[in-house]
Amino acid sequence: MGVFKHRLLKVAGPLLGVVVLALALKALHEELHAYHYRDIVQQLGLLPLPQVMLAVVLAILSYWVLTGYDWIALRYVGSPLPYRRIAPAAFIATAVSNNVGLTWLSGGSVRFRFYTSQGLSAANVTKVVGYITLSFWVGFLSVGGALFLFDPPPIPPELHLPGASLRLIGALFLTAVLVYAVLVVVRRKPVRIRGWELSIPRRQDLLWQVVVAGGDWFLAAATLYTLLPRHDVSFHVVLGAFIVAQISGLISHVPGGLGVFETVMLLFLSDRVPKPTILGTLLLYRAIYYLLPFAASVALIGVYEVGQRRVHVQRFAVTAGRWGSALLPPVFALATFVAGVFLLISSVTPSLEDRLAWLDRFVPLSVMEASHLLSSLVGASLLLLSRGIQRRLDGAYVLTVAMLVAGIVSALLRGLDVGTALVLALLLACLLPCHREFYRKASLLHEHFTGGWILAIIAAVAATTWLGFFVHRHVELSEDMLLEFVLHGDAPRFLRASVGAAVVVVVFAGAHLLRPLRPQPERPSEADLSTAREIVSRSPRAAAHLALLGDKSLLFNESRTGFVMYAHQGRGWVVVGDPVGPEEELPGLAWRFHEEVDHHDGLTVFYDVGTEHLPLYVDLGLSLQKLGEDARVPLEAYSRDEAAPRTVLEGCHFEVVPVDAVGALLPELKRVSDDWLSHSGHREKGFTIGYFDERYLSQCPIALVRCEGRVVAFANLWAGEGREELAADLLRFAAEAPPGVMDFLLEHLLPWAHREGYRWFNLGLTPSPGFERDALAPTWSRLGSLLFRHGEHFEDLQALRAFKARFHPNWEPRYLVSPGGMALPFVLADVAVLISRGPEGRWGP
Repeated sequence: MGVFKHRLLKVAGPLLGVVVLALALKALHEELHAYHYRDIVQQLGLLPLPQVMLAVVLAILSYWVLTGYDWIALRYVGSPLPYRRIAPAAFIATAVSNNVGLTWLSGGSVRFRFYTSQGLSAANVTKVVGYITLSFWVGFLSVGGALFLFDPPPIPPELHLPGASLRLIGALFLTAVLVYAVLVVVRRKPVRIRGWELSIPRRQDLLWQVVVAGGDWFLAAATLYTLLPRHDVSFHVVLGAFIVAQISGLISHVPGGLGVFETVMLLFLSDRVPKPTILGTLLLYRAIYYLLPFAASVALIGVYEVGQRRVHVQRFAVTAGRWGSALLPPVFALATFVAGVFLLISSVTPSLEDRLAWLDRFVPLSVMEASHLLSSLVGASLLLLSRGIQRRLDGAYVLTVAMLVAGIVSALLRGLDVGTALVLALLLACLLPCHREFYRKASLLHEHFTGGWILAIIAAVAATTWLGFFVHRHVELSEDMLLEFVLHGDAPRFLRASVGAAVVVVVFAGAHLLRPLRPQPERPSEADLSTAREIVSRSPRAAAHLALLGDKSLLFNESRTGFVMYAHQGRGWVVVGDPVGPEEELPGLAWRFHEEVDHHDGLTVFYDVGTEHLPLYVDLGLSLQKLGEDARVPLEAYSRDEAAPRTVLEGCHFEVVPVDAVGALLPELKRVSDDWLSHSGHREKGFTIGYFDERYLSQCPIALVRCEGRVVAFANLWAGEGREELAADLLRFAAEAPPGVMDFLLEHLLPWAHREGYRWFNLGLTPSPGFERDALAPTWSRLGSLLFRHGEHFEDLQALRAFKARFHPNWEPRYLVSPGGMALPFVLADVAVLISRGPEGRWGP
């Protein structure tokens, strides 16, 4: 029942968006039923060029002001990032969120990728996005409240609202702003909400919020007002209608408020401005305020990629490199989607007659008709491929390049549509240098399409089909037209294009639904463990030997040269460490695992990962929480002169038993292990640490201590390929062992590892000092520290850290990577359960 409810909530928003879009398109159809498509096109041609250029200037100023949201938000979290490094990310994030809608998710995703690459923690980035959202609403409530209270615009009779309703809404808006202002002025203590500690903004920041957000609303509305016929409507009426329309589009869940924004503006302004003029102005406004900035953001990313390959702009490339790669997927995914929409719109609207007549002299009618149908097929394909671009699929990249080339050719051959061809050529030029960023070898059919993506595709096809019916509504449409081929047959071409686009989407959806079911996690077979053993032997990471326990599922890549080891608990699918295998295969493995988890509606978790692949996990949309540090001892410090152990035990000696001799020692090791479990009060655990298993222990060398000929302590050793790293897993001693036996073992083991040519000795993961008790540490980080206390064997974490510090290690940070927010405590609980299972593991009773 809980899973069903969770899935229902996930689709509720997209379903609401579909319903609202359908209602908006119906309202537009009723409002414009008496007008012709050519009336709207004619109004666009009547706009003077200086008026259009002024609107472009105001749009530029508006986007410059919008970067102020990020500037004040980063001041709020105390980040020292200079404005020159904030502005590109702020501009791209705003351009993406304005076109997609869902500002928190789309713009927040871009900001998360950029700011984490600049060193901000996941918690601080979340606070930045939250503060930007807060500032947006402060501006809306301030401007809207003042306008609605003191000079409300006339309410359209179609809404059936009393005249005083806007004044009441304005009073409520200003009251909310006043309460917020009092809170900022009076309260100094942080606010705690569900584990998050939020600092109250400074008083001067409140002023900046009102100035930036207010300037945003005024300049955006002024851009639209500039495009309207002069003296027909006052600015305050346009501003009031603009605010209502923008908020209506925002809460509708329709991408970019498409159709909803236009419907509300028509209702508010149609008694003052002719409806064709309003719609033509709104189309131009979308092009200036939405599409042009987005095209600029795509070009900005493309310039970065070209800059990476040119020596004389190397300095720019180094600066841009921190954010260019991180921002590529969402920006180019949206650009591909917009290109598909462009092609669909051009396929359902009439071609210019003079261009058709000129083209008819050189191109056969059959080629023109085929090109027109091809445009719609390519447009629908680009809508689908945009999801693959977002997921960095290599196949999607290749197909997108091919589709863009086909789209350019078809746009020119079907009616010399130079504008559409130039848009596609710009995207192609920006996309071509970026092949290295699309590294995943996977099928688009196996990608999970979220509710938002499904809604966006439905919205694009539905809106362009509606546009086609609107344009050709004065023509008697029939099924016979599908086979009608004439030079000026725009209506038949529209029908064929709409059917073609629908067929592409339906066929892909059918293939996606009929794909083979993904297998459930299984216990690894002997063949799987044998393959894993070969991969582990080639890995420089000593901890990869955990795969040989057999208590975790193994997900291999297609060539079976790499794997991730994981277990499933609750909704958590928890991977231990980074993927194992050749470096070039690791991103594909991480993505494939993420897809598997997504398919099963689970939570992707990577436990105990290093810093090398953090950008990859950010690409997956996951958050980072620091667990602690690995204590890695550099063994070059253990020269022969400095290697003398400080602990001396009479009658005891140290030795390392090779793998082929371990079998004979297993009974003695079993005795020591059972004795240790008995006198220490512990029981076997597992998942992130080993346990006593004869098959497991017989696969690695054993370091042991003998006293009076009897084995009293041992540690099994993990050796990394190329003698890069050595680590000990089980460290156990018998009750009869003399005090200090573990010190004795390690003080002899490290010099031995140095003599054998190993570079590092890994003493394992340790929580950060004081993290558990530090009141300033994030709540979830303190919970992460408690995971060590109650999941692992060590109760005295401070003593553990002090013990490891004696060997002068390098402390290297380790992270838990998972969905953030309220999912995190459940993730931590799942990990603790997996660790506590021990030998029964994933497959126990």
